[in-house]
Amino acid sequence: LKWLSGSGMVSTEIDIIPGVLAWAPGVDVSKFGPDDEFELSLDLCRLESSEANVERGSAVYAVTHYTEAAMGRAFGPLGFPQVLRFCRSLTSRLEKNESLKHRLVLGTLVGDEDGRTNACMLLGAYLILARSWTVSQTSEAIGKAEADRCFVCSWARKDRPEPKRNMKVLDCWLGLELVRNNGWFDPTCLMCDVGTDFVCSKMRTWVSTYDASWLIPGFIMVCADPVTTALDPNPITFKDLLPKDGKLKLVHHDVDPCSPKSCPDTPMSSGATPAVASGESPFRNQDAMVSIPSESNLQEQGVSQVTNGCSYPKIELARIEDEVLAPGENESTDTVCKEYRLAFGTLLNTELEPLDFVSFVKQSGIGLVVRTNFNAEPGMPKAGSYDPKELAPFGLEHLEIQVVDQNGGLPRRADVAKMLKACPKLVSGSEGRGVVVHCKGGFGRSVVLACCLAIDQFDVPGRALLGWVRVARPGSVNTPQQETFLQGLSGREDVRRFAGLSVDKGDESSEPNACCSVL
Repeated sequence: LKWLSGSGMVSTEIDIIPGVLAWAPGVDVSKFGPDDEFELSLDLCRLESSEANVERGSAVYAVTHYTEAAMGRAFGPLGFPQVLRFCRSLTSRLEKNESLKHRLVLGTLVGDEDGRTNACMLLGAYLILARSWTVSQTSEAIGKAEADRCFVCSWARKDRPEPKRNMKVLDCWLGLELVRNNGWFDPTCLMCDVGTDFVCSKMRTWVSTYDASWLIPGFIMVCADPVTTALDPNPITFKDLLPKDGKLKLVHHDVDPCSPKSCPDTPMSSGATPAVASGESPFRNQDAMVSIPSESNLQEQGVSQVTNGCSYPKIELARIEDEVLAPGENESTDTVCKEYRLAFGTLLNTELEPLDFVSFVKQSGIGLVVRTNFNAEPGMPKAGSYDPKELAPFGLEHLEIQVVDQNGGLPRRADVAKMLKACPKLVSGSEGRGVVVHCKGGFGRSVVLACCLAIDQFDVPGRALLGWVRVARPGSVNTPQQETFLQGLSGREDVRRFAGLSVDKGDESSEPNACCSVL
């Protein structure tokens, strides 16, 4: 491989940690000495695990449950499991090189500007999470030009002009620093391969089985409308919204995968599984795994797919051309729809028993479910969403905040106010008062409202949250309008002013302020 400047950009070697680690995207390897070891940065996402049943990492941007074609122009940022695998691999590599007195030089492929942007974000993530650097230190070491590299908006379509790139690598670094400083992630899981594997596998389980992700662990979760996930014929997804016998299926848990206890003192013995906290793996057999497909060339005829000897029917979805929407309902234009007729990979264990959705959210400490989508939208089953009354017997409150999925999918002032008023004391951490917010896909409307809640509860900047949610849940924030909306909120005062609420949470009677910039 040649390491030459691509796209006419100036590429130079940067000594990040003198004598230990260098960043040299697009630099000719011949200029370095015999004590330098070269590595393609993205290859470090592929953690070599000692556990045979743990899936190795990948350096490819992906959104679980969606095809590569559906993702459009989006190429990153890579998800948090990939970030953790990169950090763990780099930590391990540097420990080994220390004894050999070798310097590790990270680079990227010639002309791969998208890969360079992802790699730059990962390198900063390592410095912030594994070495406790500040964003200022990280930006100064790697360089402003690298920090200002931008990502394409999630789901940007290839058949339309590329929208303006709003989110920078710097935003992702700010988000990771925010997560570290607020204790939403503990870096001790990076001390060993087992700890990293454990956390990554839990995150993969949540999104694969429930299409759900924690934005603020223990406080705020986002997911797709559970009906769309329950109807997915993929055998790894849950099938029941409610417990079949009317009794919650709660599993004992006492360890948070993102807590200091998540890194075992000793490697797990074969077949052993640690205790789990919020979002416990729903599988009775922890070794069971399913590969999620990414095929884009799928037949469009109304035939069933046959996989592993099983026939999966085509799901009937609500579409504009064959169904008249009720008054007040809307045509979805800013998101993509799940493709249910997929050719699944091999199922290693056919006796999976995913918990029903209600049991899952209850054991995750959730007390409130917020729905932001309409009952009938393209991509929703013709039968519509669930009946909120069915949740009440299980101790779940429900809040309806329907946001039209057009013109950027932004919430109204009244929508944000309703959300904030419904969750006045989330930060106190009262048991069973976590919140799960969903829209149809769990990427746009739900994430924006969840971010508004997080900004209000924790008084954090929207720009940092934008960077974090794009990593925590790839595919999040799916319009440029949503990006700029979040970037314009510097903290609690801004989001409460937009919602027309008093900055003092004790007085929420004020009217919307005309100076707010987003309507």
